[in-house]
Amino acid sequence: MPKFIPVESSNIEAVMYVMNESTRTGALFVQFKGKKPVTYRYEAVPQELVTEFLDADSKGAFLNKSIAPKYVNTKLPENWSMNDDGTVGIVPTAKGEEYDDHGILIQREVKQVHVAKDGTAKVRTQTIRTGNIEL
Repeated sequence: MPKFIPVESSNIEAVMYVMNESTRTGALFVQFKGKKPVTYRYEAVPQELVTEFLDADSKGAFLNKSIAPKYVNTKLPENWSMNDDGTVGIVPTAKGEEYDDHGILIQREVKQVHVAKDGTAKVRTQTIRTGNIEL
C-alpha cells in the first residue's frame, strides 16, 4: 500500500503518489502543514510531473503553478483513509454514513422524534441519499 513520504518544504508536510499503470498517470496526495493537517488529492497527474515536483527547490511554488490549476483536485475530509487497493476510503463519523471515493457524503441515517400531544414519542429512522449515485 502506498505511503506518505516527508518532503522539505515550508508548507507541505508529505506527499504520496498512487500510480495507474494503464494510463501512466496517478493520484498525487499532498498533505499540508498545520495544527490540523489538510490533504488534497490531485487526479491524473503524470509521473514525470510528480518527479519534477519532488525535485523542485520550492515545492509549494511548483504545486501552485504547475499542478493545482491544471489538475482536478479534492480536499479530503479529516476522516479519510487509504484502502488496500489505493483508493480513498472514508471512516464514518456517524452511524449510517457512507461516502464515495472522493470523500463526498452520499448517505446518512437520520433519526426524527415526533412527540404527540399526550407526550408519547415515536422515533422514525430515515436514510437520506445524496450525491452522484444510482438509486
